[in-house]
Amino acid sequence: MTETMRNGLESFESFASMSLEYLFLSFMLYSFLGWLFETTIVSLWESGHFLNRGSLLGPYCPVYGGGAVLGVVMGAYIQNPVVLFFTSATLCIFCELLCATILEDIFHVKLWDYSGIPYNFKGRICLLGYLFFGIAATTISKVVEPNVLRLFDK
Repeated sequence: MTETMRNGLESFESFASMSLEYLFLSFMLYSFLGWLFETTIVSLWESGHFLNRGSLLGPYCPVYGGGAVLGVVMGAYIQNPVVLFFTSATLCIFCELLCATILEDIFHVKLWDYSGIPYNFKGRICLLGYLFFGIAATTISKVVEPNVLRLFDK
């Protein structure tokens, strides 16, 4: 068996060992951390004071949780950090575009607007978001998640 095949098999085994409960806990953790990020850093930057930027009852931003879990799952298959960065960034930005499209076109709700940021598409996604998602998903998958896994195992 080649080294690449062995690494691929180990990656699949590590993903297969992730239970739905584990993925749900990760989703909730990163949804909360996304809400915390939006409520503190983004709201202070945009308005100068704290705003509750969550879209659900409670402190959760599910687009962050979904993106992070997507990065965790991708990290189980993709070992190369550069490939992981571009794959995760592309999938996360597509997810953000899909969420924005559904919210705006079906529910007539606009939760974010990137119109003032260069290289945006209809104010729904932007290059800065793409880079942020790529860095975040890669960092979460390769650095943060192994520690979270140990915490959840306790």
